[in-house]
Amino acid sequence: MRIIRAFKTLIQYYKNIMPVFLIVLILTMILSNILPLFGMILLLPLKISVAFVMLIALTKPNRLTYIPLHIGLRRTYYINNVFYMTIQQILYLTPAFIGAIIGAYIYRFIELESQRAIIVMNLIIFSIPSIVISLMLAMVPFLLADPKFDQRKKNPLRYSAFILKGSYIKLVFMRLFFVPWLLWFSSGFIATLLTLYTTTFGGEPIIPTWISLSWVLSLPLKVFLIDPWYQMMHADLYVSLRYKFSQ
Repeated sequence: MRIIRAFKTLIQYYKNIMPVFLIVLILTMILSNILPLFGMILLLPLKISVAFVMLIALTKPNRLTYIPLHIGLRRTYYINNVFYMTIQQILYLTPAFIGAIIGAYIYRFIELESQRAIIVMNLIIFSIPSIVISLMLAMVPFLLADPKFDQRKKNPLRYSAFILKGSYIKLVFMRLFFVPWLLWFSSGFIATLLTLYTTTFGGEPIIPTWISLSWVLSLPLKVFLIDPWYQMMHADLYVSLRYKFSQ
């Protein structure tokens, strides 16, 4: 089973993979606070470095003797990497963004109960395109990280969708494995924000503190296991499909 194989590979080469993963995470957090949007865009190619080290762990583990942070930042490819990774983010966030704008506009003219219906409608109508696009573009970082893929001649956005043909069901089921964890963490985070908002303006917490802070307790497990495992699962799927881009 691919999820189990990805987990075993991650654990086997954990000490080689995690330094890259953690450095990228820390750099992203620091620069995203200093330069919120621009900094995030500039650092998007660092995700390619994480993808690269995972591909090496799966294909040529004997080469894991250094920290390849420079892979996504190489001068020859950096601008292309920024472009493709930015477009990837924009494409799958746009439907949800449009839904939020439409919802915010409609909220002004409807009652509370209808607002809840609009929220559900937005989640269904606008989240589905975002999910579909995220599936289609899931392999972009791995294509850009793969030395065998020539991004100067081939569009990784198009090739990601191409190599995933016939494998979307596999990808969906693999991602579903991580949904309970994602719901726990994201719901706890949102609950914390709501609690902070209400208490700041003199209200009573609408959610028990232990529930709203549950995501904080889960954060170490998320950072040190769940997130890298999730990415390794995608890397393992990519390795099984990359023969297609030579067709």
